[in-house]
Amino acid sequence: MKLLAILRRSAGSSALLGATGLGALAGLANTGAVAVINHALSRDATPGWRLGVAYAALCLLLTAARVVSASMLLALGARAANALQLGLARRILAAPLVRLEELGTHRLMAALVEDIGTLSQAVTTLPNTLINLIVVAGCLAYLGALSLPALLLVLAVMAVGGAGYRLSVRAGARRQQLARRFEDELFAHLRGLTQGAKELKARRPRREEFLALLAAAATSFRRLRVVAQRIFVAAGSWGSLLFLSVIGGILFLVPAAHALPREARNGYVLVLLFASAPLQVVFDTFPLLSQAAVAVRQIEQLGLSLLDEPEPVGTVPPAAWRRLEL
Repeated sequence: MKLLAILRRSAGSSALLGATGLGALAGLANTGAVAVINHALSRDATPGWRLGVAYAALCLLLTAARVVSASMLLALGARAANALQLGLARRILAAPLVRLEELGTHRLMAALVEDIGTLSQAVTTLPNTLINLIVVAGCLAYLGALSLPALLLVLAVMAVGGAGYRLSVRAGARRQQLARRFEDELFAHLRGLTQGAKELKARRPRREEFLALLAAAATSFRRLRVVAQRIFVAAGSWGSLLFLSVIGGILFLVPAAHALPREARNGYVLVLLFASAPLQVVFDTFPLLSQAAVAVRQIEQLGLSLLDEPEPVGTVPPAAWRRLEL
């Protein structure tokens, strides 16, 4: 995944692994706390003091790991955003002047402002997304320990939901790609507005024509962006509906076909309700990650890949030249 490679390159592998590892530890501690709660609720007698001590220790571990991980993620995101901005600036300075003139100032400004801003937001949320995926994986592992047939049902529903969600994400990404092209056109018109204001003020027909082109680009950009966001919202609601369907199946369908102990059934409902929050975070992050993938493609189309090393700026010309002609 190019976005993950960009994050590792701009923020550093050790910082990324440290923040993700601590976040994963917090997620596992959270899953362990849910397991302790389920075990305490399933006991007929009063829970012993050992369960209370285990629960308190998991809560302290969860809080400490979450605080340290969040602090590291804040610093990592700021460092990555700064590195992305400076890296793209170096690549622009290292590019041939002819290439920069072919691209146009509006496309370079769109890349520096819009694409880098989108990538900065994505690299900030990506570690948190990985952490939530680890939390969901830990919940699934615990569900498998409770009942393997019920876990197979959950995985089957998640596979169906994932396939539908993937199709929706692709449809939304295509519209985001089209919206990004109209955004380039919008930046071109805004550049013409700032640099040609005198001419536009002096000639009314030209001004009206220019405003019509500007309004058309802005309208197309807004319409495609809104349609893409609506698709992502519908896809996220579809995922939530499937998750609620799994809970209903565990409560009403699985017991009729398979003898599921009360402890396992209650544990499934409790863990699924707990896992719905991190899974929803993952669903909500996909639109931003899709938009970041579009930003990466836009920058690569400019010939300014963030994964390639930029050439040194201000290279010394060869000293073996013989004459200069005009």
